[in-house]
Amino acid sequence: MSPTECALSDSLVRPMDHEPLLSIVIPTYNRPNELILTVQCIADQIKDGLEKKVELLITDNASDVETLDIIRALADQYPVLSFIIHAENQGGSFNVLAPAWRARGEYTWVFGSDDILLDGGVENVVEILERESPSYLLLNKKVANRDLSELLINSMHQVPDRRFANFYELFCTFGLAQMPFISANIEKTEIARSVDFEKYVKMPTGHPHIVGYLEKYAFSSAYYSSSNYLVHRTGNSLHIENYHTTNFIDYAAYLPLLLTEVARKIGLPLDFLEQVTGQKNINSYDKSSITMVDGIFENLLRAASGGVVLDLAQRSALEDALAYCQPHRLAQLSEVSEQARTVLTLQQQVTNAEAYLANYKSILMHLSRNYAA
Repeated sequence: MSPTECALSDSLVRPMDHEPLLSIVIPTYNRPNELILTVQCIADQIKDGLEKKVELLITDNASDVETLDIIRALADQYPVLSFIIHAENQGGSFNVLAPAWRARGEYTWVFGSDDILLDGGVENVVEILERESPSYLLLNKKVANRDLSELLINSMHQVPDRRFANFYELFCTFGLAQMPFISANIEKTEIARSVDFEKYVKMPTGHPHIVGYLEKYAFSSAYYSSSNYLVHRTGNSLHIENYHTTNFIDYAAYLPLLLTEVARKIGLPLDFLEQVTGQKNINSYDKSSITMVDGIFENLLRAASGGVVLDLAQRSALEDALAYCQPHRLAQLSEVSEQARTVLTLQQQVTNAEAYLANYKSILMHLSRNYAA
C-alpha cells in the first residue's frame, strides 16, 4: 500500500503499455489560470515520440469547482494528461512529496503549477536523462514577473553543465540558490521513494524536499544542466503577505537544522553548513568564501523585520551546529541575535506608532464631522 493513498473525488489515469522514462507531475491547488498555461506549455511538447517516453499527471489538493472543471477540460484536450483529485486538502507538503509514489516513470519531475517550460524543454530533459543517467538532475532557470510580462533574470546561473561525483558536491556548489524552486529538480523515482514519507510530510519546514534530496542522494550521481527552458514567476504565492517572513525564518533555523541532522546521520562533515555555498547566483565553480552560515545570519535579520526571532531551543540547536564551523561563528550568532531583537523592538515600535496615528486620524475625522454638523 502506498503511503500517499487518500480518498479521491475523481481521477483519470491513462493506460501506458510500458514504463515511461519521465513522469512530469504537477501538484496544484486553486491556481486555475496559471495551471492552464503550465499544462499547455508542457503538453504541447509531448509529441513526435515523446508521448512514449513521458507521462503528464496533475495531482489536485481539493481545489474549487472552477479549477476542477479546468483540469477535466485540459484532460479532454490533451490525451497525454492524467489527473488525480483529492477529496480533501492533504496539505502542501503532501502534494509536493507524493508524486514519486504516483509516478510510473523511471524519473520524477515535480513541476510547479504556476511555472512555465519553454519549447524544447521536455526534449532537452529527456536527452540529458538518456545520455547521463544521473540519480538527480538540477536545472537552470529564468525569472519573470508575476504576469510574465517582463523577464527579470535571463539566466539564474552562469556556469556550464557539470556532472558531479555525488549530490553532496553539487549541494556544496549550489546550496539554496536553486533547489527550493521545485521545478528545477528531477529525481530517480526508485531512490525518491527511499525515505519515510510520513516523516517528511510532518517536517517543520516549507522545504522538506531539500532535506530529502540530501538524505536520498548525498552519495549518488548528480548532474547540473545550464540549459535554460524553465521560467519561474515571482510574487505569486497564495499568501504573499506572510510568504517572505516564513521563508526567512525557515532558511535561518528550521531548514539548516534539519539538514545538519541528516548530514550527521549519513556521515557528512560536522562543519557541513560551512561547506555549502551561501551565494544566490552561481557564476563560478570556484569555492566561495560566502557559506550557508552567512545566509543563516542574513535570514535571521530579515525574519526579525517581519516580527520573528529565534526561540531558545532554535538558538541552542544553532549554537551546537555552529560549534563545528569557523571559530568566530558563535560570536557572530550572538551579535546577529542581539541585532535581530533590536530590529524586532524597533519594528514593534513602528507598528505601535502607526496604530496610534491611525487612531488619532480617526478621532480628528470624528470631531470634524461633529463640528460640521
